[in-house]
Amino acid sequence: MPDPPTPRHGRDHDRDPRGTGPEAPPGGLLPSTGSEAALRPFARGEIVERLHHGPSLFSLVITGGGFQAVTDLLNRPGASRTVHHVEIPYNQTALERLLPHLDGPAVSEDVAVGLALGARRRLGEDRGTGAVTATDLHGVGVTAALATDRNRRGDSHAWVALAGGGGVCRLHLELPRSAGVDARLSQDRLVSDMILWVMAGSGPAPTWAAPETGPGAVLTVYPPASGARG
Repeated sequence: MPDPPTPRHGRDHDRDPRGTGPEAPPGGLLPSTGSEAALRPFARGEIVERLHHGPSLFSLVITGGGFQAVTDLLNRPGASRTVHHVEIPYNQTALERLLPHLDGPAVSEDVAVGLALGARRRLGEDRGTGAVTATDLHGVGVTAALATDRNRRGDSHAWVALAGGGGVCRLHLELPRSAGVDARLSQDRLVSDMILWVMAGSGPAPTWAAPETGPGAVLTVYPPASGARG
């Protein structure tokens, strides 16, 4: 069973009009707990630069949304030091090749965790990562259902998981239901920023506040759990 969420972690602008920043779970996989004053404002470009000059190596598997994070990472010099592999299994068949025992909705905590654990496992098996210590190897799994051009059953939301030496941390982002290209791009941008925020918390990067989610969106941060399920 997944761990229960830590109360009041995350941003909920509907319930907290102050928009105060999140505390973060213990375990070192996300920015450490601290007051809002101690957190640096989310800065996309600076985070990517820090990642490219840090020791961590990532393998990412992304389906459904969060694709702008890939562009953010690869469009800056030094990406090869940070990104080992990116995979985008965009339809059900491709997803089932990575998770052959997939049972249930494609956008779920279990799918994000399974993708993250599998990405980290494949990263560790690759001989090209021999110079990197195991604690610096991280798998990122993302699954999302975002705004579309049709009436879709179900909510718009995303799960982001990061598997590292200290376990697996998970984020759940609930999004307002909407449609159209602009809404899709906006939601993808937000999920992408959450991916970068999680990656920044995996290594020696400064402590960053979570990205602003905007009205109607709710971010929940779950404490790190062991990777036993993978």
